[in-house]
Amino acid sequence: DSTLPDSYVRCGGDNRRPCAIYTLHALDVDGGNLRPLSAFESFEYDPSIANDGRVLYTRWDYIDRFNGHFYSLWSTNPDGTNPQLVYGNYTTRPQAVMEARSVPGSHKILFTGAAHHSVTGGSLVLLDPARGNEGPEPITRLTPEVPFPETETWKDMYYTSPYPLAEEYFLTAWSHRR
Repeated sequence: DSTLPDSYVRCGGDNRRPCAIYTLHALDVDGGNLRPLSAFESFEYDPSIANDGRVLYTRWDYIDRFNGHFYSLWSTNPDGTNPQLVYGNYTTRPQAVMEARSVPGSHKILFTGAAHHSVTGGSLVLLDPARGNEGPEPITRLTPEVPFPETETWKDMYYTSPYPLAEEYFLTAWSHRR
């Protein structure tokens, strides 16, 4: 639809309608001095500040491999140095690690296990990075009644925008329609 802005999808576009690439940037409090934190050639989303001061973000790392999966969780120092995988660079379920936030007073991270071809909603997941950075072992599904969309099945409900208060308490948005 030509009436939609170029950023209406996470991927796509063509020569007539290119899709913007989002990567990490920093700027001053007044909005000036915009500068890149990443030299990555693909998409980066949902930055948040971890308890240890690192920047957590979703990185769509599909260069030289299938593009449907691999929205993984990465971190970097606030100045853009030392980018590194936190979770899921080869994990296919969940397909997308979105909206990650550090749990206060903990080393754990809350995120939404979402889909590539949908909104950023899905099942809420608690990640324990001390247990690894790939596969099901480091994650606990807090809302197992909601499958990982696209890789397990679609269901007409999802959680989104999670905000941890503690390891046992979270705020989130929920919808019964996708």
